[in-house]
Amino acid sequence: MFRFLRSQFSPEQQRPDDLSDFFHFRQTTRSGFPSGACATAVDNVLSIMAVGTQSGEIFIFGGSKAQWKTAVPVKSAVAYIYFAHGTGTFMVLCQDQTFHRFKMIGDKIEHHQIPPETRLKKITSCEMYQKKDLSDARLLIGTMTGNVFSIKMETCELSEFILYEDTIVPSLPSDLEGKSSIDGIAVNQKEPRRVLLVIDQKCVLIYDVNIHEVLRVYMQPVPVVHVSWCSDGTNFMLAHVAGGFTMLNSQEGSAQQSTGPDILFGPFPCTPVNKIFNQSTKMGDTLIFSGGLPRLSYGDRYTLTLKRGNRVSVFDFSSPLLDFALINETNDYRKDDYHIAGYVLILCEQEFLMVDLSDKNWREVPILSLHSLHFSQITTSTLCAHVEEHVWKEINKASEAELSAGSRYSGRKWPLIAGNEETRHLTVSAGEDSRQLLVTGHENGMIRLWAAGELTMKLLLSIKTAKEFVGYREDEQPVIDFQTERQQRDSMYSSQDSEDSDDGNPTAEWPPFYKLGEYDPFCDDHRLSIQKIAFDASSGQIVVGGRGGQVLVYQLADTAKATIPRGVVDPALVDLAKLPAHVLRNQPMKERTAEMNYGVGYQPFTVGESKESNYLQLKPATSITAVSVLSSRGLVAAASEFGFLVVDIRTKSVLVNCSLCSGQDLLEAGALDDALSRFKSMKKSIRQSFRRKKKAPRATTGNGTAASAASAAGPSTSGLNGTAGTANNSNNRTPHSTPVRALNGVDEDEDEEVMRPVERKIEARSERASPEQPSWLIRVLTFTKASMLSNTIPSDCLWVGSNGGRILCYVIAPREKPEESCRLVRDIRLEHGAPIVNILVQADPFAKFPISGSRLLVFTEEQIRAYTLPSLKNSRYKYKITALEGERIRKAALVKMASASDGHVDELFAAILTNQGNVTLFSLINPRKKCTANILKVTDILGMTSCVIAPSGELLFLRNGGAEYQRATIAKKTVDFESPFASSPYPPPLAETSSSRA
Repeated sequence: MFRFLRSQFSPEQQRPDDLSDFFHFRQTTRSGFPSGACATAVDNVLSIMAVGTQSGEIFIFGGSKAQWKTAVPVKSAVAYIYFAHGTGTFMVLCQDQTFHRFKMIGDKIEHHQIPPETRLKKITSCEMYQKKDLSDARLLIGTMTGNVFSIKMETCELSEFILYEDTIVPSLPSDLEGKSSIDGIAVNQKEPRRVLLVIDQKCVLIYDVNIHEVLRVYMQPVPVVHVSWCSDGTNFMLAHVAGGFTMLNSQEGSAQQSTGPDILFGPFPCTPVNKIFNQSTKMGDTLIFSGGLPRLSYGDRYTLTLKRGNRVSVFDFSSPLLDFALINETNDYRKDDYHIAGYVLILCEQEFLMVDLSDKNWREVPILSLHSLHFSQITTSTLCAHVEEHVWKEINKASEAELSAGSRYSGRKWPLIAGNEETRHLTVSAGEDSRQLLVTGHENGMIRLWAAGELTMKLLLSIKTAKEFVGYREDEQPVIDFQTERQQRDSMYSSQDSEDSDDGNPTAEWPPFYKLGEYDPFCDDHRLSIQKIAFDASSGQIVVGGRGGQVLVYQLADTAKATIPRGVVDPALVDLAKLPAHVLRNQPMKERTAEMNYGVGYQPFTVGESKESNYLQLKPATSITAVSVLSSRGLVAAASEFGFLVVDIRTKSVLVNCSLCSGQDLLEAGALDDALSRFKSMKKSIRQSFRRKKKAPRATTGNGTAASAASAAGPSTSGLNGTAGTANNSNNRTPHSTPVRALNGVDEDEDEEVMRPVERKIEARSERASPEQPSWLIRVLTFTKASMLSNTIPSDCLWVGSNGGRILCYVIAPREKPEESCRLVRDIRLEHGAPIVNILVQADPFAKFPISGSRLLVFTEEQIRAYTLPSLKNSRYKYKITALEGERIRKAALVKMASASDGHVDELFAAILTNQGNVTLFSLINPRKKCTANILKVTDILGMTSCVIAPSGELLFLRNGGAEYQRATIAKKTVDFESPFASSPYPPPLAETSSSRA
């Protein structure tokens, strides 16, 4: 009778068999630095910027929520982008010498390709021409024949603008006969009728477009590579190939040609000055140029030089400088200060930067988007979808305090906000949906917290775990020395009474280099690498596990404090005398002995007013494989290859010290550390290479192919050129030329065929000679509430999952003796022995019947199983994915999604990611009800390992190269990121486009 009633009222009978009403995969947004970025431009009237990539993608940014995306249809690499200011149209010149016109209409972008013209045989330079009222926008195109053509931005009509034979040849000297290449064009912004033309890099002339006449001719003894007008509209700058520059007056004739170029860092041969500007700022006229350093000593540096009066700063970057653009103080073109430069936007190969030109010491402006996520390789990440409101407020308060503290940043905000101040703080929605926190761990020991609930991820806080150990010194870190060096420099400059003092450069080094940017893919000590992260949404505590066996705990604090680290002393997990020699060589890092100050925000965990911060050090010092935290009881669990610990971090008492590794297993120990190590000896590397060939003689890894291609391509050395004639040189720049891309072994071209990686053969584990990873390795540590002692009262439990299919359950209850408060109640050994991927406790779908209150869901690489609690008996819910689908589970989580047809109906599902790049959604009532979608390529190992699944059905994973996070969703009904211009006209009329950037 009971079975009959249950079948009549089962929830399985009340829900539809088709899950398509809940499931629909689509990619939404991207955050981070665009992979293969190669060109940038700024619209000073609309306050937006454009970024072009090697794959033909074009991104428009204007605030935290104002974003557009388009692409060149043929996927040709973008060479240059030219904005018609204030009109919402821009022209793209690709490396294949084709033009594409784009027009912004609301939240859409229209595309129009300019038909190929035989008259445009070879393009050598381009420049946007607009009148003072910004009307009659057209792109001027210089060619090898000497003629200048124009394309009207509104109609895309091509016409002749300047005829070389009719107007230019009569004014040229006789020695330039037969040489007609237009190598540079510059339009006077204050008087657009006057245009500068560079002929054959030797002759500079001023041309009046109204009367079609050459006004001035200037012969140059040194080839000219770039030309630009100064802010006053009278003088102009010439950049020379020999590393010098020249300022000439447009009102004077060719008598100025006898003066040679000025070489700031001479007299030795210097690299070419590729691009130069001399603009007025609030602090005075500032000279800005790239290159121009002594070739022998500093020819391999990537620099941008700023000079104001006698003060000179040479900003040194870690990746090649591709381009830079100036941003005006205001976007109102009718004001007198429109031509005053306020910022310089810098595009490097691996990061974006912005410098405040109105600041006395040229400090940085914190960027609002386009963060360089891969400044140090991301090694692990975790996503908290619903952070408690009080924790969220504390994190944001600490973020504001971190920005205002120190002297790295100027006090001004990001100026490019699409002409709308409200776009600074727009989020996806109000409430819990916007309180999403992404925590990333990096190879250099850095931890970063990101607000992931917005269209663009916002950097909130950074934590440097290296500060807890000996060897950390701020003046030795290229990124961390920022504030110290800035303070020394500020004090030196403040001692000067005037800008024109005799000692204009207080530093003894010449050229006066200053490190700018964070990109640094190399780490001196591999033990700093973050391997696992756990975040507590209720308290804000962060627990991180490193590669050297260290486990650090950080807590939020609203006052500054000085701390000294003190490790938890505990016996080793195993008998160290039985370990192989290569494992014993891994020594833990030494903790520092001096106090170090921490500001408001995250600080090392301390008890009360004590200055001693508590952390764990597992022995032997191998990589951490799992961490978990229970902040309500002050418990921290951490595991490595040899076992796991449960510690009360407040009292430093060890509750559990357990190892699943037997004495015989110790002879094979250290396999995981060998697999992760990138610091092997040459002999060991060659030996393992031959062993892999014997196992799979015909297999080739996709990572190896990509890495070899990257090493063959070599680093990019293409410089920055102001003329379009140098766009052809950028063809030598390859998408695999950077260390991070070569390290990850990924290919930017998604259409290119890549060899499949070596996959583990599906076979019985008893037939394997040696496992890939030891079966005693701990994969999962999870603190949950579960009814293990009774059917009604839940208890705090710790679930432990191993690589050999073993599950341990500990119940935590207060006892007089600390070692008795964490008691082992169950030890389950799965028959198929597959590695545990995740362990979750879920309310039983049949809870309305008195059979069970909750059940345990176990995800292994091969199966999904369920057990009733507290008896832990096998449930009917079971699915063998490897046997049926031929796939292995890599990630697993529970997601709650609403029905698209009825928003009041929602259901809980199990979502998994497999090694084939597929996401499958399973019903928690009948595993046969499922939906599958392919989201990643089989060869995208980076995307699979970095993927996190949110409870709302959102996915977040790294794209090829590790520089961008791709956001996607499997929920058919979800809150999408809407553009603020979806229902309003954009761009606005020119008369309405005005705002201050102060």
